[in-house]
This record gives sequence, structure tokens and C-alpha cells, in this order.
Amino acid sequence: MAAGPLEGVRIVDLTTLLPGPLATRLFADAGAEVVKIERPGGEDMKRYPPFRDGVSLHWTWLNVGKRIVELDLKDPAGLAEAMELISGAAVVVEQFRPGVMARLGLGPADLLERFPNLVVCSITGYGQTSLEPGHDLNYQARAGLLNRAATPHVPTALIADVAGGTYPAVVNILLALRRAEQGGGGCHLDISMTGSLTPFLLWPLAMLEADGVEPPGGKLMLEGASPRYGLYPCADGELLAVAALEDAFWRRFTSALDLTVDASREAVAGRLAEAPLAQWWERLRPLDCCVCPLSSVETALAQGVLQVDARGPGLPLAPQLSNR
Repeated sequence: MAAGPLEGVRIVDLTTLLPGPLATRLFADAGAEVVKIERPGGEDMKRYPPFRDGVSLHWTWLNVGKRIVELDLKDPAGLAEAMELISGAAVVVEQFRPGVMARLGLGPADLLERFPNLVVCSITGYGQTSLEPGHDLNYQARAGLLNRAATPHVPTALIADVAGGTYPAVVNILLALRRAEQGGGGCHLDISMTGSLTPFLLWPLAMLEADGVEPPGGKLMLEGASPRYGLYPCADGELLAVAALEDAFWRRFTSALDLTVDASREAVAGRLAEAPLAQWWERLRPLDCCVCPLSSVETALAQGVLQVDARGPGLPLAPQLSNR
């Protein structure tokens, strides 16, 4: 089996719950040696249901391919062992509140003084200048993301944790490793899960820049203001996802519904409510017009849209790497 692209890179993982552990799981999938240091008894995710053989499935999936070491970092012996592991590492990823690592003697400045080529990545809610506590819901709320819905609601996806924490950490760590390889030395990466949500707000930010006023939530095209983009209930209560933004898609869609191209949201909703989802899907699917039914996770797995093996969700790129 070919070596992964991160073969020979040691990463010491001092993170918990989701953002950091998912990032280091992706590195492990890519061949890195990941050593995860947890407090005695294990980190909090270990106690989140559901369980298999008494162990959290979340924790199991997030830690595939890692070596788990339980250490008390407040104990001199535990701290010394952690420092020994870090001495052979290229990357340290941590997720403590700002200042905690420094109090342990593992602050970015301390580590970079001893190991000048080390990449230290800190993942926090608001960056190193804020001690404000929070979780994903708080980060999305504080960033203004939740307020963009016409009716704000609890989101179903941990966008701040994954898209604001995991992936910015992965991208910046890879860039920092490349920089170190080129002789630029190590660095400290300050990943703010809230600040990293900025790309999700391009449209309201552009409106603010252009007009000086943020439009109310739900008033932009991709927030449901356009009939071309939204969820429509059919006669059986099942939902059809319509994203026929481009004119070509919209013309095909409205033609299939026997509507004109200037059809309103109400007109589209009324028409789709006349027949069950299966009937509309049979008519619309061949037309290449950016519509689809809402699927359950179970259905998405059965159709191969989601790819999860026995080890759980991982890095789909790794098995597909090719020299061609």
C-alpha cells in the first residue's frame, strides 16, 4: 500500500470534542503519526452516546489511526512525557482556552523557543484575545450567521466547529508545514471558529459594503427571497429542494410545471402542492434543472451519496490518490 502524503509527520493532538480531533483524524487518514494526549480517564467526547462496547462511537470515529496517551499535564511527570512527545513532532494542535497552555509551560512562545520549526495551532471560539466561553451555537450567533435566516432557528449542522475550526486548521497547518519545509521556520496559528465563518457571510457583507445597510434576514436570493431557491412541500408533505438559479435551469423547471418564467414563489408552491413528490421527481429528474428531493441520512448512505466505511467518516480523498 502506498505511503500517505503525510507519512513521517508526527502531530501531537491536545484537543477535545469535535474541531481538533476531526482535523487530526484527517491527518491520520493521510498517513501522519498522530499522538493524542488526553487527561486521565479520557476526554469528554468519550462519554457522548451512542456507545458500542461501552465506548462512544463519536470518540471511536474521531480517533481512528491515532495513538492515545493519557497524561496529567499538571503533574511534572506527565508534563515531561508530553514534552518528550512534542520534541519529535512537526505539529502541535491544542484547543484550550487562551492562556491555559502557557500556564502549563506549553504556550506557543515556550514551544517555539525550544523547537523553532514547530507548527503550533490553537483552535478557540474567538481567538487568543478572548476568554469568552461558547459552543457552535454561540459562535454562529455571534458571527451574525444565525440572524440571516428569516426565522432564526437552532442549526442542524455544527458549521462553526467543522467549517470554522477543523478545516481552517487543516488548511493552515498544511501551509505552515510547507513554509517550514522551505526554511521559514515554525509558527503559531490562531484559529478563531467565529472569525472563520466570514466566508459564509459574503452576500450580506457585500451588501453592507455596497449600500452601508445589511438587509434583514431572509431577504437575499440564497436565503429564500427568490422563488428559484427554496424548499417546497408537495401534495404528500414531502419536500422538493429547488435551486434553479440560472435562467436555463429556471426555464426548464417552470416549463415542466406549466408556469411562466416570471412565476412567483406562491405560484410555484401552489403548483407543486398539486401532486406528490415522487410524481414531480419522475418528471423533473431528467430535465437537468437543479432540483432534488430531501433525503434522510439513511437514504443518502444507501444511494452512495455519503461514503462511510467501518471506521466511520474520514478523509475521502486518501483512498483515491493517484499518480496519473
